[in-house]
Amino acid sequence: MTSRERVRMALNFEEPDRPPVFATFVPEIEEKLRRAFDITEPDAGVAMGNDMVKTCVGLELSFYGGEKPEYTCPWGIRWHWARNETGEYTEIVGPPLAGDRAKLDRFEIPDPEEDFQYDTFRRMKERYGDEKWMIGSSQISVFEAAWYLRGMEDLMMDMMLEPDYVHALMDKVMQFPLVAARKHAELGADMVWFGDDIAHQQGMMMSVDMWRTFLKPRFATLFAEAKKVNPDIKVAYHGCGNCEAISTIWSRSVWTC
Repeated sequence: MTSRERVRMALNFEEPDRPPVFATFVPEIEEKLRRAFDITEPDAGVAMGNDMVKTCVGLELSFYGGEKPEYTCPWGIRWHWARNETGEYTEIVGPPLAGDRAKLDRFEIPDPEEDFQYDTFRRMKERYGDEKWMIGSSQISVFEAAWYLRGMEDLMMDMMLEPDYVHALMDKVMQFPLVAARKHAELGADMVWFGDDIAHQQGMMMSVDMWRTFLKPRFATLFAEAKKVNPDIKVAYHGCGNCEAISTIWSRSVWTC
């Protein structure tokens, strides 16, 4: 049984020969794994036994998108490298839409139609596509993209007090994962992967009604865009935290954490 067959069976609620496995690694850990196990595979996870191969486009690439100690990503967000006892990580120190809401009128997202952004997926599919389950990812899709640009506190206040502004902001940022979903589907992805952290350990970061207002219809649009190209494509949604309040609403999607 190939990895691709194994994943498809599991997602169709059938019993494969074993559970599929999949993990990704931050650059610091991947470098250590490559040294420790002399990994030369283009996708280190394949060498570690992954059944899936995931490539990314868009804002999720900004986490490790520049030189230390600070850099500005293609979305205009300023990032800072930090270190604690477990290793290195990045954090946002300059949201470009903080302050004056009129900045949104002048803000443009990076162009999701630029074809070179999908070359990594093409290369990985050519190498692994017959064997592995291929995923095209554009996480940091709507809510996280909005607060990365606006600032968490400001966006949460805007959701309560300035809903028209939030709708305009989210409509703008969702165009990137919308196009990316279509592109990945056209390139033969087995799955498109979206994601926004919308919860903490105890529950949702917003009310279910607010989630229904701002996020549910937009993700329905994103999911549908991929399904237009391939009705059989699988959809994954990553959401850290306790999302139980909305999990039954999306029971037919694939959840990750």
